[in-house]
Amino acid sequence: SASQHQPMNLHPATENTPALAATNAESASQHQPIDPATQVLSFTPDLYSGLSIKSSDLPTSPLEFQQRLAASLEVWKAQGKRGIWLTIPSDLAELVPVAVKMGFS
Repeated sequence: SASQHQPMNLHPATENTPALAATNAESASQHQPIDPATQVLSFTPDLYSGLSIKSSDLPTSPLEFQQRLAASLEVWKAQGKRGIWLTIPSDLAELVPVAVKMGFS
């Protein structure tokens, strides 16, 4: 029988969400090419000032995921997003510890 892959639903804890510092102000003013590691993750907005990160577009590398999630959270916090939902499919399970370290539960 085929095994079923259940996605893991993760969302950041409100009290323990890490604060992220703005770091791209200088590089943006110099018109440098965009670093792929700082590209915002693909997402779908919701009706409650939140969003769901598209699991189909997640990077497979834990390092790239960490860099892009950090950059994304910085942007989304500045935009006042209230809830960020992340579903990690089982074939990307190596991303779960990264998400947990960044405040998702």
